[in-house]
This record gives sequence, C-alpha cells and structure tokens, in this order.
Amino acid sequence: MYGRKLEKYMSSIVGTAPLTQGQRFKNIFSGTLGTALEFYDFALYGLAAGTVFKQIFFPEASPAMAIIASLATFSVGYVARPLGGIILGAVGDRVGRKHILVWTVVVMGLSSTLIGLLPTHEQVGILAPALLVLLRIIQGLGAGAELSSSSTMLVESAQPHRRGFIGSLIGIGTNGGTLLASLAWLAVYSLPEDDLLSWGWRLPFLASILIAGVGLWMRRSVQESPTFEQIDAADKTRAIAETYGHLLKHSPRRMLACIGMRWGENGISTVFLVFFVGQLATISVDNPGLGAFAVVVSAVVGLATVPLFGWLADRFGRKPLYLSLSVFQLIIAGPAVWMITTGSPVFVVFAFVLAYSIGVMGMYAVQSAFMVELFGSRSRLAAVTSSKELGALTSGGFAPLICGTLIALTGNIWIVAAYMNCSHSCRLSLQRRFPKLVAAIWSSRATRDRPETQLSTWSSTMKERIPLR
Repeated sequence: MYGRKLEKYMSSIVGTAPLTQGQRFKNIFSGTLGTALEFYDFALYGLAAGTVFKQIFFPEASPAMAIIASLATFSVGYVARPLGGIILGAVGDRVGRKHILVWTVVVMGLSSTLIGLLPTHEQVGILAPALLVLLRIIQGLGAGAELSSSSTMLVESAQPHRRGFIGSLIGIGTNGGTLLASLAWLAVYSLPEDDLLSWGWRLPFLASILIAGVGLWMRRSVQESPTFEQIDAADKTRAIAETYGHLLKHSPRRMLACIGMRWGENGISTVFLVFFVGQLATISVDNPGLGAFAVVVSAVVGLATVPLFGWLADRFGRKPLYLSLSVFQLIIAGPAVWMITTGSPVFVVFAFVLAYSIGVMGMYAVQSAFMVELFGSRSRLAAVTSSKELGALTSGGFAPLICGTLIALTGNIWIVAAYMNCSHSCRLSLQRRFPKLVAAIWSSRATRDRPETQLSTWSSTMKERIPLR
C-alpha cells in the first residue's frame, strides 16, 4: 500500500507517469539477462588468464613470471574500465542509459570473439600477447559502463520501496554470466591438454558473437529510464569536463564512499575468481578443474543470496547491512585461505561460498541501489560509473597480480590472507565516514532544495519517505 502511494507521489513530483508493470518487467529482464551475457565475456577471460594463457601467450617465461604476465593482461582490462566509465558515463547522462547499454554489448561481444581468433605466441611471437592486451583494453572500455548503466536503469525504473531488491538483480546478471562462463570453461578444460591448448580454449570465446547478438536484440527494445527523460534539455548538453567539475565540487564524499564500497566487493571477487582458480590447478594437481567447479557452485548459491540481500537492504537499510558484510569478510579471510590450501573439494567449495556467494555478492546486492541513490539525476550515471570503476581498478584490477607477486616473493600463500585483511581494514577505515555521510544524505532536506531530480529511499518501517539531498 505504501509503495503505491509513494509511487503516485513521486510521479507528481517529476511530472511523468510511472512505467507500467509490463515495461518494468521488460527493463528488469533485459537489463539482468543482458548483463549476464556481457559478464560471460569478462569472467571467461579471468578463467583463461588464470589457467591456460600462460602457456599460450607467455611460453618462454618461467612458471612464476608466466602467471604474473598472464594476470597482468587481466589487470589491463581494469585499467581501461575507468576510462570507459568516465567517458560513457557522461555520455549516458546526455543521450540516455539505453544507448550506452546497446553500445557496451556490441563492444564486449566483438572483442571477446576476436580473442578466440588470436594467433598464439608460437605462431607470431610477441605480436600475440600484444593483440591480447589490445582486445582486453577494448573489452574493458565496454565493461566500464555496463554495470553502472544497467543498475542505474533498473533502480530509476523501479518502485521506490523496492529499489534495493530490483537493483540487486543486476547481481544475478553478473553472477549468471560468471556461472555460464565457468560451465563453458569447465567443459573445455576437461579436454586432453593438447586439444585444450590448440583449439579447445577458443570455443567459449567464439561463442561470444552469438551472445552479443542476443544481448543487442534484447536491449534495443527496452524503455528508456523515466527519470532520465525528465532531465532538462540544457543539462543534456553539458560537456564531459563540466559534468565532472560539478561532481568534484558538489559530491566528492559520495564518490569516495562509492570507491570504498568497491574495495570489499570487487577486490575479494577477483582474488577468488581469478587468482585462487589458477592456484588450485597447482594445489590440487589430481583435480585441476576444482577451481572452476568451486566457482560454479558459488555462482549457483549466489543466485539465491543476491535477491535475499537486496530484499534485506530494503527492509533494514543499506548502511548497516553493508557494514555487517564488511566485518564478515574480515573474519573469514584467514579461514578461507586455509580451506583452499587443503585442496579438499568440500573445504574449497565452502570457502568460495562464504567469501563469494555471501560476502562478495551480498555487498554487490546492497551497493547496486545504494550508489545510484547517492547522486542526482543530472550527473548520476557519470558519478556512479567513474567512482565504481575507479574503485574496481584500485582493488580488483590489480588484486590477482599483487597476490601472484607476493607469493613469488615470499613463497607463502598465507600472504594472500594478510593482503585481504589489509584491504578490508582500509575499507572499514574509509567507511567510518559513513555515519556522517549517510546522515547528510538521509536528512529531511527537501528535494526541491537541490537543482536536480533525486531518488528517494525508505526507512525500515516502510512508512516514512526519506528524501536524499
């Protein structure tokens, strides 16, 4: 009852009728499934980088240097993501969320397909890893705007009292893409080694062209965000520099909070999905596919935990739930590393479920709506994409490379637990500013006091409208 009343009230503020139930479902389905198809490409690269790319593109390096070089190509995509987010985020505030979503699915699909067609180091020498890096950069440019554009579209299209739950569904998309990539990689990884290294690894990448076609067909028919359509025409002509000048002047603390939120979620995600998947091929010699299997199981569990934590965020609030998950990640870092070092399938899978299905995906579910709600509509997509991808670069982008380097220097895998705890501690220190930040955002100051349309959030009782500054 309260949701329908608030929706009607918000409609009177912005001067437009809310989306119909059918339009909402179509946006949610297209956004979630489109993200799943795109992150199939991104997750697939991580699996390949941690397992076979070292033999295919860096065969002349020592084992330690080969894995470091292979993970470095993974990190290059994260370097490109902020650039893509900064540019496409500002463009999306001018041309709309829908156009950016169409562009990203084409870029990521084509670049992944071309990776499957690359010659090997044995065939063309140094040109092979150079082309791999180039395509990874292009892939990263598209991924830099994908997540934020999808979550912004969903949250802006959702009923106010369900934004946490609806926004979290993007996590089902990324998780579904990870699951699909893991299943595909598990299938080819079971091939004889000679077949895997000669042609088997190419098959999942070549399938990306079909995935891109499906994603493009779906996204061309979605309804543009009603919030974007209410932005003044003058605000849709602002230059990129003007957009970020406005954000740095008026919203630096909010952007810093978004970067901090990404440290716990994305940083730990890549440690498990990329670094530990590669390490398990060495730890569990008799079961080299154990890492991919653990990713599959944790991704399946994540399909349930994502909407659960999205619902809890609507019920109890974003901040307390996110901080609780941060403490949970800090506690389980050491035990998770111990379970992985045993090589036991039960312990390894349990470690992945704890760290990824609950910790990582829980954080991702909460932050999807929280980040979008922090900013006004004039520069929302630019703010979310830039801060989200800068957070990913400074955490997940280099996490596998840092972990590989630390082990090469110390010869001790426990250094990874210390690295994760250091990351958690830095994030919690930054999140000490949350009470002051959230108090400012969830104040009673009316939306008309700001020059931009704002989203609203709900208190835990679902009875009081709490406008965002």
